[in-house]
Amino acid sequence: MRALLLSFAFLGVCGTASAVFEDDIYAQAAAEHVREALAQKEPLQWKKGALVVPNADVAKAIHRAVAGAVYGKADVDSERPFRAVRSGDYWVVFGSLPRGWVGGTAITVIRASDGRVMRIIHEQ
Repeated sequence: MRALLLSFAFLGVCGTASAVFEDDIYAQAAAEHVREALAQKEPLQWKKGALVVPNADVAKAIHRAVAGAVYGKADVDSERPFRAVRSGDYWVVFGSLPRGWVGGTAITVIRASDGRVMRIIHEQ
């Protein structure tokens, strides 16, 4: 019985060590990708005319992620459905409030060509 418990303990330590080692590998790889990205003179070039944020669904997903990180995921999710409107090379994503409610919602402006978040606010 003692041998079995020691075996499980050993496997647990090995599994933990393996996970830590794997995290180190990803951290090193991430750092390398950041160095390469910063060395680029221009943003990533896509196929001619291709957009990083090609449609409203992608813009809404970016809005949910970014606004959720800034204002709280639960608050932003309570502002569904989102409405995304294209204006030139930009998507502007608005939240919505139930009828009769007074207040503001999160608004995100995203550049369609490269996905850059240009502005994020929450109206009052």
